[in-house]
Amino acid sequence: MENKIKALNVALGNELRERDFYLAQSEKTDNPVGKKMFLQIAAEEDEHYRRLQRIHEELSRQGKWPDTVSNIVGTSNILATFKKIASLAEKTPTASRDDIEALNIAIQFEEKAHGFYTSLSAAAETGAEKEFFKLLASVEWEHLLTLKESLLFFESPEDWFAEHEKSQLEG
Repeated sequence: MENKIKALNVALGNELRERDFYLAQSEKTDNPVGKKMFLQIAAEEDEHYRRLQRIHEELSRQGKWPDTVSNIVGTSNILATFKKIASLAEKTPTASRDDIEALNIAIQFEEKAHGFYTSLSAAAETGAEKEFFKLLASVEWEHLLTLKESLLFFESPEDWFAEHEKSQLEG
């Protein structure tokens, strides 16, 4: 149980740090697409933090994975949201070097988070615990894909639009 509490402490710290990073980036960027994306990811990281905090409290109190706390974490639709927002952009968005750097840092965060939650799911002792961490890993994966899409969008909007317009014409 001590290892689970330590893992949850690490997860709580990571989620808080990531949420704060995304909130700060949403304030720094002048790009409306980036601002919306950073705000949505921050909100999802905050949800993860709150859910992990409740589980941590129950685990510390009961000494086992909680049965009474809902393990459900909302799924993410950030990638679809990003594509919709980006496709509606009236002009080619400009991204600063800070925006690009923030995306690269965020990609590293999400890669680590995905790996961390995947490993916690693999080590889980109960089905509820396994599913909880599996879902968190999938949400972090969705964040990662979105950030990679964003990076392409910001670095080469022409290529991004060409790729996405092509898929709409072929369908």
